[in-house]
Amino acid sequence: MLKYKIRTSLGREDVIRKIADLLVEDNKLAGSVSDDGFKIRRIPSMFFRNSFLPVFIGKIDECENGCTVHIKARLHRFVGLFMIIWLAVFGLAFMLIDHGRFLILCGTFVLVILIIFATAFYIPTRRVINTIRSLLR
Repeated sequence: MLKYKIRTSLGREDVIRKIADLLVEDNKLAGSVSDDGFKIRRIPSMFFRNSFLPVFIGKIDECENGCTVHIKARLHRFVGLFMIIWLAVFGLAFMLIDHGRFLILCGTFVLVILIIFATAFYIPTRRVINTIRSLLR
C-alpha cells in the first residue's frame, strides 16, 4: 500500500467537484465520490488486462487554508490474497523439490515480482497521483 498526501488551497466542495469532473472527463478512470472522500480505479485497456492496477481510496480533511487529501493506493483485495497464496505454494514447492537451487530461484523470483510491481502497479499509481495533484493546484 502506498500513501500520498496532497495539500491544496481549495475548499472541500471544490475538491469533490474537481474529482467528480475528472471521473466524467477521463475515460481511463472510474469510481465514486462522496462528501468525505472518493474511491477511484483505473479502467484497464481493452487490449491489455492488468490485474495489478491500483485502487485509490481518498479522504478529504479540511485545514485552515484549504484541504488535505489523503490517498491510499493498494492492490485489489482479491489480487493481493491470490498473490499471497500463490507465492506461498510456489515457494514451498521449490523448497521441497530442490534445496541447492532454492536461493537462486528465490532471488530470481523476487526480482521478477519487483519488476511486475514496478511496471504494473507503481507506474500507473504515479500517473493517477500526478493527475490528481495537477488537478488540485
